[in-house]
Amino acid sequence: MIFYKLGLIISKKTSKTAILKYFYNSYNKKYKCTTILSQQYWIHDLRNESWEGDWVLFKVKKYPQSKKKYYILSKIYS
Repeated sequence: MIFYKLGLIISKKTSKTAILKYFYNSYNKKYKCTTILSQQYWIHDLRNESWEGDWVLFKVKKYPQSKKKYYILSKIYS
């Protein structure tokens, strides 16, 4: 199963990998407020075309019958 997410590239130190942050909203029913949370991912940039500060769309792929996931860059929004 393939999921697409939007994230911001934080650092690009190696040639074909990048660290990015994915932001999402979390709603608290008790206090009736929304907070913004974030997660960091290591993604594979196969064409080596992204830079720091780019907004990118990336795929979350899952191996069949396994819990392992890997992340691949799919589109860049500069």
